[in-house]
Amino acid sequence: MSEFSDALSLAFDPGFAVFGETVTINGETYDAIPHALEGSETIRGGMSAGRSREATGIVLLRLTDWTAIKGIRTAANQTIKGLRVTTAAGTFRILNDPDLGYEGDTVELQLGPLT
Repeated sequence: MSEFSDALSLAFDPGFAVFGETVTINGETYDAIPHALEGSETIRGGMSAGRSREATGIVLLRLTDWTAIKGIRTAANQTIKGLRVTTAAGTFRILNDPDLGYEGDTVELQLGPLT
């Protein structure tokens, strides 16, 4: 993680109070700290403008919330990668099955485009 993400993972509640927002994952809402979410409209071969979106960024989430999400997905024989995350900046998909955060109480979800 970046130094900024490390600092936020060490102090999730104060970080959430300043930078946080509610996100939707798997149909449920969770507290999260979006970081460096960037998106740009692009045109790809065979596609019209605005039909595809390149996006990158991360969202910090409490480990307890992530454990619950992952448990539900695992019980249903569903994967984690590709799970959609809706933030104020838009809807993204999870690109990783995250490791524990710096102190083990947060996870970093790496986000990317839907397509």
